[in-house]
Amino acid sequence: MIKKLNILILLAAVLLPMSRAGGATAIRVLPSVEVDDVEVRLGDIAQVRADSSEQQRRLEELVVLSAPNGSVVGKVDVFAINRALSSVNIAPASVDVYGSSMCEISFAVEAEEEAEAAEPMVVLPAGPGEFSYTLADELGRLVSNSAAIGEAYLAVDWICNDSNLLCKEFVDGAFEIVPRSPLTLGRVVFDVTEPGGGRSQRVYGDVQYQCQSVVAAVPLRAGQVIGLGDVKLVSRRISSLSDIGYTDVELVVGQEVARPIRPNDLITDRLIKLLQMVKAKEIVDVVAQTGPVQITLRGRALSNGAMGDMVSVRDERNQKVIQGVVSGAGEVTVTSPAHQKEIEYKQPAKVSKPVERVEESDIRWES
Repeated sequence: MIKKLNILILLAAVLLPMSRAGGATAIRVLPSVEVDDVEVRLGDIAQVRADSSEQQRRLEELVVLSAPNGSVVGKVDVFAINRALSSVNIAPASVDVYGSSMCEISFAVEAEEEAEAAEPMVVLPAGPGEFSYTLADELGRLVSNSAAIGEAYLAVDWICNDSNLLCKEFVDGAFEIVPRSPLTLGRVVFDVTEPGGGRSQRVYGDVQYQCQSVVAAVPLRAGQVIGLGDVKLVSRRISSLSDIGYTDVELVVGQEVARPIRPNDLITDRLIKLLQMVKAKEIVDVVAQTGPVQITLRGRALSNGAMGDMVSVRDERNQKVIQGVVSGAGEVTVTSPAHQKEIEYKQPAKVSKPVERVEESDIRWES
């Protein structure tokens, strides 16, 4: 038993660093930006999301590059971001960094400065692993094209025995890349052979889609009609498109809750249903139209129904059952000629003009 426990602890220690941080702090690195200051901050090159506005401001002000005066271009990669996070005692593993693996920076130069500049253009050299397009970028592009999802919306955790392989510069035709799995959301697998041949290496990727989904903002009870303040849009990462739920609040507002929903629960078809305009056992208006004459009587609904549903209604006086279509709140319209004949009536003896609507109190029912 102790031996098994030790093995589990060892496996947890190995696999934990590979897992993606699931917290609310996320940094989406942009592929390229233009800045007007040689001191580049995280907020200049990425979109930052954090638990609080104070934490977000702190991250956005974090300096990730101090370029020499006169610099025209520069680059910041994920490694530089992680170093900056560590410098302020923020564990990189606790932050979700995704998007581009490298942000290319153009430093804006004022016209007057350009005229006065006598020094040659300064281009910041790339450090180890700092290339504009890496093997990881190419693998991400292949997945994006196959899944038909923009690269900006994909987040991929790559796993490889050689941690430096994915950071190497990609040159078309230099690497031999062989997919070993469907290239879609979830787990993908590649075999990669470096330039010059040699033994191929297996590369795994956990692919997630960055989306916005509708979740409950407050507790919702069964039978409640969902209002605008009851739901909200949140950013999520999913490994299957079936987990996306609703992406538009307007598709949910006005629907009826089918079962209790807790705050922050994803709204799915299983949890909501079309608003039931007619409820079983309730008295409803039954409307029949014959030419210019519209007849309305009262009956008891035998089943629930949403707008457009076919339901049965019973006339409480003669126990006749007819069917109609739900046409409004507490209203059923009879459209079948056979069922319209069930509503027998006689028009008033004298009708000087077409009758637009006849109430049940104005109708003499045949015995």
